[in-house]
Amino acid sequence: MNHRVVGLQFHFEPQSDNVREMVVNDFPYIKGSVFNQTKADILKTPVPAENKTVMFHILDYITATSNR
Repeated sequence: MNHRVVGLQFHFEPQSDNVREMVVNDFPYIKGSVFNQTKADILKTPVPAENKTVMFHILDYITATSNR
């Protein structure tokens, strides 16, 4: 068998609205963490445009190698 597994511990795909929802709903998990970020810090940081490209590269790689 030729299984491929990728585990991601973060999200490549969120857009600004998604980040805002995550901050509103999940900030208690972040508050007091080693990241030391406020809600405002998180919200003022733009989601990198490269995230979508990286996600598609990973998915393309998985698809290509699983078809071998």
